Amino acid sequence: MHDIVSSLFERLGLNAYTLGKYPVAEKWFRRLEKREPGSLRVIRNIALVRFAQGAYADAEMYFLQEEARFGDSYQRHRALADTAYALGKRTDAIRRYKAALADPESAERYPKERGFLQARISLCADETTFARRIGSADFFIQAEHARDRSEEADLAKDPALMIKAAEDAVGLFLKAHEADPTNWPALNNAGAILMNSLKQPEKALECFMKAMELCDIDSLRHNKELAENSIEKAKANNNRK
Repeated sequence: MHDIVSSLFERLGLNAYTLGKYPVAEKWFRRLEKREPGSLRVIRNIALVRFAQGAYADAEMYFLQEEARFGDSYQRHRALADTAYALGKRTDAIRRYKAALADPESAERYPKERGFLQARISLCADETTFARRIGSADFFIQAEHARDRSEEADLAKDPALMIKAAEDAVGLFLKAHEADPTNWPALNNAGAILMNSLKQPEKALECFMKAMELCDIDSLRHNKELAENSIEKAKANNNRK
């Protein structure tokens, strides 16, 4: 029974995470944490959701805890590199991205991500280009606020305001990506809004595909599949008309 309930909490958390509802996702992961304190899936999921909310110091703490308990790996070097990058720890980010590149898993299991890692190392190598990530982060924060307004308008049954705020959020997330071409979460978040709030799966799929060129993780693959299924479903409905 314990495993069934814990798995339910994790699934509900992951579903909310996929939809970009990070506070809801964290609620379920925290409930899972009470049942399985210190488990790998608890540490990793809370780290990911805190990172998604921009709480990078919290995310780093959990990723470091994961590494201390379960050892280093490609994914852990990569996660800690991303948090160091977000926190402005330029030399730490370079060290971690290089460690991720040097890990055998990088070439064996994640060859698509090597270009991203190299791009991040190049960006971190120069203080001027590294500083541009600040502008990207500003757009990202503005986009999150617009997304929150969209969700509030949806709850208030104001579809016009919901759509306007959702469109604003997408535009700001895309600006965040433009300012930092390695900012794959901005693409993922834009895609999630396009798919779930604006019902534009074709445009969402473009965002997910671009994000997957930078990062090959389960949540992105899942989002890509959801967009593809939505497109196929729409085509099938049109054919029946």
